[in-house]
Amino acid sequence: MIREVVATALALSTALALSVRSVAATETDNGLSKVMGSIDVLPRQHTGNISTVNGSIHIGSDAVVGQAGTVNGSVNVESRATTGALNTVNGSMNVHDGVHVNGGVKTVNGSLRIDNTADVTGNVTNVNGDIRAAAAHVGGSIDTVSGNHAPG
Repeated sequence: MIREVVATALALSTALALSVRSVAATETDNGLSKVMGSIDVLPRQHTGNISTVNGSIHIGSDAVVGQAGTVNGSVNVESRATTGALNTVNGSMNVHDGVHVNGGVKTVNGSLRIDNTADVTGNVTNVNGDIRAAAAHVGGSIDTVSGNHAPG
């Protein structure tokens, strides 16, 4: 299990770095990629996949987003937003009330909080950080390596 989680973290870190290495800030047909800066998705905005290196991601309430991932930054998903899988390396993640994540949630080297009524269809995984999952629905497993799981 530990090897799989670490391999996933390394692959995510490499994939995000490679996918946005030559892009300063580019909007694509599939979403937005950015290096050295944060991405804010406004409330009720719809977009494809988003990724950034050395910046945070903020997804506003009722927004619809594809997958979202960052290296060296946090991910914050406001109430009632809908997203694909969420990933962060070296940053915390907050998934607020009523959020629907169609996929898994993964953090490496950061805390992970999933609030009441949030719905994650896949696994919830954290390496080197704590998981706090309140009255959330998780369709897969909840796994942590070198961290604690605090329900509620």
